[in-house]
Amino acid sequence: FDYTSIATGLHVPIGARQLPDGSLLIGERRGTVKITGADYPEVRVALEADELSDVIGSEIVLHGVVLHPEFRRNAFVYLMYTESPAGGEPVTRVARFRRVAGRLGERAILLDQLPARAVDPGGVIVFGTDGKLYVATDDSGMSAGDWNPDVLAGTVLRVNDDGSAAPDNPTPSPAIFAGLHRPVAFGWWMGSDRPWLVDEALPRPSSDQPPGHAITVHAIAGV
Repeated sequence: FDYTSIATGLHVPIGARQLPDGSLLIGERRGTVKITGADYPEVRVALEADELSDVIGSEIVLHGVVLHPEFRRNAFVYLMYTESPAGGEPVTRVARFRRVAGRLGERAILLDQLPARAVDPGGVIVFGTDGKLYVATDDSGMSAGDWNPDVLAGTVLRVNDDGSAAPDNPTPSPAIFAGLHRPVAFGWWMGSDRPWLVDEALPRPSSDQPPGHAITVHAIAGV
C-alpha cells in the first residue's frame, strides 16, 4: 500500500467531510474546523473555535461535522459542540453554517441548551438515510434512572434540517430514544433502514464502579 499526506499539523481531528469540489473539511476536538484540498494546498482555517463561543474564555469541544444532503445547492454545514464557560454549566449546541469562499459563516443555532457532561462530554450528529438530522446527546452526569423526557440528556433527537421535531416521529417530541451515556458513533447497517448507535458508559467519580468503560450497541426501532 502507498499513501499521500494531504494534511499535517492537525490537533485531535474528530472527523472529515469531503466537499463536492474534492476538498476536505476537518473538525478538531478543540473546536477549530480546517479545510484542505486542490484549491488549498496548505491547511487553512475555515472556522476558529472562538467563533462557537457565546462566553469569552469558554472551552469548546467539537463532536461532529456533517454536510446537508443538498450541500451542492445550499452549502450548509452542521456542527455539534459543547461550550463549557469557566464556572458555568456546560451546554451542547447544534449550529448550521454556510460555506462561503473556504470559510464557515452565517451561524444559526438550531438546538441550544442541551445538557452536557462537565468532564469529557460526548455526542454524535449525522444525517440519516431519510434526510432527517439525528443528534445523540450524553447523559450530562445523570444516572439512567433519572431520565426525564423533558430534559434532552442521554437521548437521540430526530429533527428536520432546521432543528424542528420531525412530524413523523413516534411522539411530538424530538426525542426518539433515551438511556444513553456517552454516544460515540451512529450509522446504518449495510442495506438496513434502522439506525445503530454505539454508546460508551464511563465510570462515575462518586460511584464504586471499577475503572473501565462499557460499550453498548443499540438498534433503534420505530423510525
